[in-house]
Amino acid sequence: MMSMGYNLFCSLRKLRAKSLADKIIFWAVDEEAVTYLQLYRKKNNLSFGIYHPDTKHQISKFQNPGSHGYFQMMRDRVSVYITLIRQYRLSLLFLDVDIIFTADPLPDLFLNEERDQSEDIIYSTDARNFYNALKDPYESGPFIPMICGGFFLMRPTEPTIRLLEDLSKTIDINPNANDQWTTHKLLNSRYNSTSNTFIHDPTRTWLVEPFPTGLERRNTSVRTNSSIKLRLLEQGAYINGHIYGSLHNQYWQEIQKIEKSNPFFQRIMIHANTWAEDKLQLMKRNHLWLLGSDDVCIL
Repeated sequence: MMSMGYNLFCSLRKLRAKSLADKIIFWAVDEEAVTYLQLYRKKNNLSFGIYHPDTKHQISKFQNPGSHGYFQMMRDRVSVYITLIRQYRLSLLFLDVDIIFTADPLPDLFLNEERDQSEDIIYSTDARNFYNALKDPYESGPFIPMICGGFFLMRPTEPTIRLLEDLSKTIDINPNANDQWTTHKLLNSRYNSTSNTFIHDPTRTWLVEPFPTGLERRNTSVRTNSSIKLRLLEQGAYINGHIYGSLHNQYWQEIQKIEKSNPFFQRIMIHANTWAEDKLQLMKRNHLWLLGSDDVCIL
């Protein structure tokens, strides 16, 4: 994962996306990672930040995504989100390290803010296919389709803070809770902390335009002043590894259709979030690996 982090950073440097690259902070979940990041930063004359939480629950290379330390990291993440957003009133763009950028995402992410219609939250999708190829684009979600916890933007608004506070309550109760799946539940439901239950609520979240291709707002949702304004990102522009890896030919067919119909379309991000094959092999096979020997960025 260390090399993938360097690869992500390299993709931003190649794009000269300085305004984003200069604000990257790598979350180091063990002390060994801190040391490696510091050495890499100094050797390559870089300026990214490093965050290492002061916690007894460390992730090591000997632990896996089903370990106690992994689930503890899920809970630690939520507390950090709350601190940044509620206490410091900062917007947060969260990135998994198995991402590369093919264009600077910031102009698109701030599209609605420039129109004075900014969202509370923006999420990429975890859908296993393009929406127009799915029998049910909402994949059994009553109001909001599956979101991806590996790429999202949160702004310091009251609806965002309420969502994170509910997430913190629910994830603390369940030692094996996954923050992505729990967030998806909360975007579709109200949480009753007394009975620890989720109750479907059409007023919880309101989908904001522009919608991803193939998705429409379900007419059962209702917008109120307290609703979370959520934007889902265009799948072709922010593609996930489930589609890019397992459905590669279909991916390129869909991209070509979109490009013909929309001259302004731009591919922005590829996220190798898949368990179907080795992430590194997928990235190297598709020319997404931008590092040479000793993990040096090939500019």
